[in-house]
Amino acid sequence: PLEKQSAVRVGLGDVFSLSADYEQALEQYDLAALVEQRSHYLAAIHRKRGRVLERFGLYDRSREAFEIAIDSMKDNLDEGEAGHIYSGLSLVYYHRNELDMAVELGNLALSMLERVGDERGVAQACNNLGVVLRKTGDLQLSENYLQKCLAIMEKRADSYGLAVCHNNLGLLAMDAHLWERAVGFLESSLGLFGTMNNRHGLARAHDSLGELFD
Repeated sequence: PLEKQSAVRVGLGDVFSLSADYEQALEQYDLAALVEQRSHYLAAIHRKRGRVLERFGLYDRSREAFEIAIDSMKDNLDEGEAGHIYSGLSLVYYHRNELDMAVELGNLALSMLERVGDERGVAQACNNLGVVLRKTGDLQLSENYLQKCLAIMEKRADSYGLAVCHNNLGLLAMDAHLWERAVGFLESSLGLFGTMNNRHGLARAHDSLGELFD
């Protein structure tokens, strides 16, 4: 059945995405989108494509994927899925240095995900808001969101989520010149990404540590 083909392709895409093999991930998501007919699942596929393209640095294509994801649910909006999409889209605007829009979308995503009780989604939205607010210079509010993310990821024992959150807390500590705290978070992030062999995360953690020691 087409639904099973789509599910297998999405599962493979998720595995490739987790190991940062982004070209393979995009190929699997594209193949899944060709056979998926259910609007909610199609939206999730395009949202995953958008997230991979954002990590790839292809921000115009990423924004397009997120917009396709929202449009695919125009006749039957799923608030939880929409929250994930807006959270990802917030990061695209962050990279484009459109910070007001990034904050607005991040807050919209967080409110949606809180309403549907999506704990991991709330953690991801808090992480993304923490990243955006660090760039605006509001370090205290950034810290608040990242600590909320950290608490949820620790509760869930989510290795990937912890790795990302530790990296961002390390960068925040570096901005505040809290050097030992920064080293602790960044070395923890490096170790967690290493256990997953996530090359993107490993590169980010090494880059952050290099910047710190410099």
